[in-house]
Amino acid sequence: CDSVPKAFAAMAPEHDGAVSFDELYALLHRDDIPIPSEPAVVLPAHADPFSKDVLNRLFAELNCDPATDRLPYLLIANHPLGAKILNLCELYRVNNVYEVLDNKLNEAGSALDI
Repeated sequence: CDSVPKAFAAMAPEHDGAVSFDELYALLHRDDIPIPSEPAVVLPAHADPFSKDVLNRLFAELNCDPATDRLPYLLIANHPLGAKILNLCELYRVNNVYEVLDNKLNEAGSALDI
């Protein structure tokens, strides 16, 4: 997915993109899939901007029950804490590879001259 709204739609198509607590946590931690040969790395709650504590607070501020309620993208995006969480999530932003490469080359300056 190249945007957060599309990720919501893909995560819960049978619920019109409204995600449960666990689906929202998985959506924000997409790259944290454990590798069987390596120990799972889990950030402590204070270091994870998408921790379950943060998501519980979001659900509480929206007067929703994390165990049963589902939240659509717009409800989260229009809430101050929800907007902050979604803006911090860089997993679904499209990177212009050539622009990134050009920036890196400019940063390197003459260090790459042979």
